[in-house]
Amino acid sequence: MARLIGMGRKVAICEQVEDPKKAKGIVKRDVVEVVSPGTALSDSMLDGQRNNFTASICVVGDTAGIAWIDLSAGDFSIDEVPRAELADELERTAPAELLVSEGFAESDLTPLVGILPGVAHTRIDDWHFEHDAARRVLLEQFHVRSLKGFDCDDLDAGVRAAGAAVAYLQDNQRSAVTHIHRLRRRRRDDCLLLDATAQRNLDLLVNQHDGGREGTLLAVIDRTRTTMGARLLRQWMLAPLRAPSAIGERLDAVDALLSERTGRARIREQLERIGDVERMMARVCCRRASPRDLVGLASSLEALPDLASVTRVVEADLLRRLTGPEQLPLVEDLVSLLRTSLVDEPPASLADGGIIRDGFHAALDELRQISSGGRDWIARMQATERERTGITNLKIGYNHVFGYYIEISKSNLQRVPDDYTRKQTLANAERFITPELKEQEAKVLQADDRSGSLETELFTEVRDQAAAWSEQVQAAARAVAQIDILAGLAETAEAEAYVRPIVDEG
Repeated sequence: MARLIGMGRKVAICEQVEDPKKAKGIVKRDVVEVVSPGTALSDSMLDGQRNNFTASICVVGDTAGIAWIDLSAGDFSIDEVPRAELADELERTAPAELLVSEGFAESDLTPLVGILPGVAHTRIDDWHFEHDAARRVLLEQFHVRSLKGFDCDDLDAGVRAAGAAVAYLQDNQRSAVTHIHRLRRRRRDDCLLLDATAQRNLDLLVNQHDGGREGTLLAVIDRTRTTMGARLLRQWMLAPLRAPSAIGERLDAVDALLSERTGRARIREQLERIGDVERMMARVCCRRASPRDLVGLASSLEALPDLASVTRVVEADLLRRLTGPEQLPLVEDLVSLLRTSLVDEPPASLADGGIIRDGFHAALDELRQISSGGRDWIARMQATERERTGITNLKIGYNHVFGYYIEISKSNLQRVPDDYTRKQTLANAERFITPELKEQEAKVLQADDRSGSLETELFTEVRDQAAAWSEQVQAAARAVAQIDILAGLAETAEAEAYVRPIVDEG
């Protein structure tokens, strides 16, 4: 699937949507997800160092509204540009997928696709881009009565693009996208937007020699320890701040971290413990998280108290603000839920079982004891039957077709007791069953089946409970990313003997 997505294709995922044991006739199947280049969630399809944006476009008169949405990280922003600048803006941000209406002119789309090699483009029904429909989608998404709080109520084309983007994701995921909590307006007054030509000429992200990373400004200054920090650094570089006060606040933090070598080292040690919590939480909310995602999320969140503690030692207003409870919530209740419910090292797939921790659910513990007791009885039966029959190489095995069986080599068939029932003949052996063995098998398999179903149910409950913390986890991820960048810049400044620039209104 990763190969198809990399080629700009869409993949529809179909799954069974009813219990095969309860189905009458053919088991019902349905499309449960549509994966496209802009809606991929799996790490195998994503570059951890950069955002995976879908850009939704709506042109109204001479104004182009653009909404960028990264499903994998919960990042959602909006802007309007003059229609003549649309191509430059898209080339600057390099989205993975373009979203336009059915009525969007092919003559307008072709040049946009042409400047973005390999970009996928999707057309959806025109009515998704109607203002009232789009606005209604956004109000429902954010559970608000007005968009004024997002500073975008006056953006007609932008609101149309944003509402269509959310509707598209909901349709692809076949569910709500609950981790999209906020809509950020991109303010051009706050930062300097660097177009694609400036990026190339300055060798910001890729070099002019072979399009690689070596020799770029990003390669020189990027010493981030987390993927969230790496992604945010790219965004900072493409939209550097304008206001001297905001620039000075960042420089103050870098300066303080540069002076606190021991504190900086401790901060970076804690950052090493933190995985890509943005993307793990996105998979949780989209009901695509694996058991390892949840355990990885718990391990990462456990580092937050230590990170906050060592960061507060460094005297800087920005760092102090980033480690406050609003920007860096510690979500200890979520960590407790995940640690008490899940084993430390779960298998990759839920189907493999053994995911829920012993002691978390009494009924599951009981089923596991029944299964374990039955298997112990079967293991003892092998020793008992060897002694009873005198067949030293007698063995009890299991396969999915015949269940448990007693296997006896052909040279020992004359010793087979009368209470054995032949089940299968092989080239060099025969397999038998007994009433006692089948009775224990029924107990084991029934317990396994029930415990498997219960474990899936419990995992789903835990995952859905974890999704309720998505807003706090995303806030923590944003704070971690900023701390990571600032600590990395201080590391670079020390290694390269950089000095602090003087920035003023002139």
